[in-house]
Amino acid sequence: MAVLSSLYEIIVFSSSIKEYADKILDYIDIGKKWIHHRLYREHCIEYSKNIYIKDLRVLNRNLKDVIIVDNAVYAFASQLENGYPIILFYDNIKDQEMENLTSYLLSIKDMTDVRVECIKKFKLAQLVESDIGKYLKYYVANNSDLSDQSEELSKEPQKVDGEIPQVNANIKKSLDKFQNDMDNCFGKKN
Repeated sequence: MAVLSSLYEIIVFSSSIKEYADKILDYIDIGKKWIHHRLYREHCIEYSKNIYIKDLRVLNRNLKDVIIVDNAVYAFASQLENGYPIILFYDNIKDQEMENLTSYLLSIKDMTDVRVECIKKFKLAQLVESDIGKYLKYYVANNSDLSDQSEELSKEPQKVDGEIPQVNANIKKSLDKFQNDMDNCFGKKN
């Protein structure tokens, strides 16, 4: 955080309420040296119960200079081209997400438009138009440093109905929930 805060303006944009988020952020950023601004649930657009969209225009920054890092892609659905999807942290000692994020941000710090690299790397706009299994297969194949938890996904998928990769039950359940959330955000109802 110290290195990144010297190169970037760090704004935490949380869908949590201020009181909860501030307790965590005060613990992470003792002395308030690294996080420049904080936004909370009140700054989000409530799409439906417990689904909050973070419209980056509220930052009043040029979007060519903005990257949003979030574990819920639907949270930045208004500006997918600015997104860096990150995996949730669950007290995993092998977790490399912060290191991966730091490397990525350092590699693009001099770009005139960060969206170009985000679009190229994550292909999130295509996620909206295709099934999530194909996206996850692409993401895993292009990120060999993912944790052991993704090993099952990186194996050659078996085709079901000619297209959709077969994944284990836990991953399928997560993907189905995520797809449902995405459908809800984009107004697609089954």
